Amino acid sequence: MEVVKITKRTYKCLSVANHSWKFGKFREIRERLGLKVQRRCFNCEHKFSDDDDIYLAMFKGTLNHFLCKECMEIAKNDLEKEKA
Repeated sequence: MEVVKITKRTYKCLSVANHSWKFGKFREIRERLGLKVQRRCFNCEHKFSDDDDIYLAMFKGTLNHFLCKECMEIAKNDLEKEKA
C-alpha cells in the first residue's frame, strides 16, 4: 500500500529588499551564534554557495525568507505589475 500526501501552500510576497548579502558571511554569523541557517532559495530550492547573493523577502502569514537573484527579479517584476 502506498499513501501519497501532497500539501500545496501559497505565499503572498509583500516586498523584496534591494540590498543583497553574501551567503557565506550570513551563514558564518548565524552558525557562530548557534542559529539555524536557510541554505536554499525559498522559491526554487537553489542551494546557496558562499559566493551567492541572497535577498530578503517578506511574505504574508509567515516569516521572512531568502531568495536567489533570479527569484528576486521575478518577485520584483510581479510586485511592480501589481502596483500598476
